Amino acid sequence: YVYGEPFILPRTNFKAFAEQVSWAYANGARHYYGESYPGKEWTEGPKLYLLIKLLWNPAADRHAILKDWYISCVGKKAAPFLQKYYENLEKFWTEDVLKTQWFQDKRVYPAFGNTAYLEAYSAEKLYENEALLKKCVALTETPSSLRLRRRSARSAR
Repeated sequence: YVYGEPFILPRTNFKAFAEQVSWAYANGARHYYGESYPGKEWTEGPKLYLLIKLLWNPAADRHAILKDWYISCVGKKAAPFLQKYYENLEKFWTEDVLKTQWFQDKRVYPAFGNTAYLEAYSAEKLYENEALLKKCVALTETPSSLRLRRRSARSAR
């Protein structure tokens, strides 16, 4: 399952995607089906972009693909903050959540209605990620963000 929309925090696992696609290709897989349901929000971020690029070229460098997405999304100045935000979330989903009862309960499908995985998300991490996103927004340099800043500055006069 590729999707993460049912979860409160963006469900990212970029390293696992790269490893899975590379392994599958090396072992003869030439077709892929993944339920993604990206939702209306931006929270899934570069997940499907990375997956599509890896499916096109299983040997591609995931770091380069993600860097391209971050810069294309928010510009060079803001990209490191968005990258760190997603890296924090990847650590949460691939390391921290694994220690929770939510993860360790035996079942076939993820417990979508159960938010017990959040026990692994500390207040400190929440505040760090909030600060990263605020810094990212402040430094974003895309044509639309620059237009919005100019418009906002004119209306403030």
